[in-house]
Amino acid sequence: MRKIVDKISEKSISMMTEYILKSAKDLKKKELWKKAVKKACKATEGVDDSFVDYIIKSPAIQRYFVWLISNKSLDDLYRSFILTIAVELCAFNAEKRLAVSFGMAILDNWFELNEVDYHDIRKQIVGDKIVNIVKDRERLYREYFLLYNDPLSKDIIRVYYPKNGEGWISWNKDYSVDIKVNLSKGTEYGFCRIGFSYSKIEEQDCEKFLKVAYINEDREIFRFEHDDLLSIDDKKLLWVW
Repeated sequence: MRKIVDKISEKSISMMTEYILKSAKDLKKKELWKKAVKKACKATEGVDDSFVDYIIKSPAIQRYFVWLISNKSLDDLYRSFILTIAVELCAFNAEKRLAVSFGMAILDNWFELNEVDYHDIRKQIVGDKIVNIVKDRERLYREYFLLYNDPLSKDIIRVYYPKNGEGWISWNKDYSVDIKVNLSKGTEYGFCRIGFSYSKIEEQDCEKFLKVAYINEDREIFRFEHDDLLSIDDKKLLWVW
């Protein structure tokens, strides 16, 4: 079995935050986002204030802050956000209990604080369907990574995830999902995560495993051929094999 050394450092997360805030320009929005998360934490039994920083610093969650303050379509927002919150909560074995209500509360709070009528956006959620996804970790992992899928892209990254009931990766194709991305552009925040393994799929299903991933402004960049760390600022480093 291959050995993984993956590292998502505080420094790299800090750099993501700095870039986002520099792009956002509106510090009031940042404060409203933090208030929305904090309000949901305070109202949720078993969640304390320390979880606020964990959520806000998460690269995957920061992706949604950018989404909300940009002009992007809000289609599928609630479903996408709940799936992302669920994956974050897997580290605490709390996704089944909290993901749907907690994720909805954060977005509801955000729209209310910004005086936006969000009820039509909220109707996108089909309750039983999202609950069933959250209950099954393998399905949750697949649906989460498919949030990054770009059907028009030609590059394919295979993501290996743990089998239900296991905390390790066996590199079995049955426990993987293929995601189309544009490696010349990089992925949005949150695609490269601890606990998963990544390979690039080439002709005849030949695989090249990820060597290095790092942050370049608003994107996660992947290297499957070279692992020259000298050319990468260690503050931007996400993953090292």
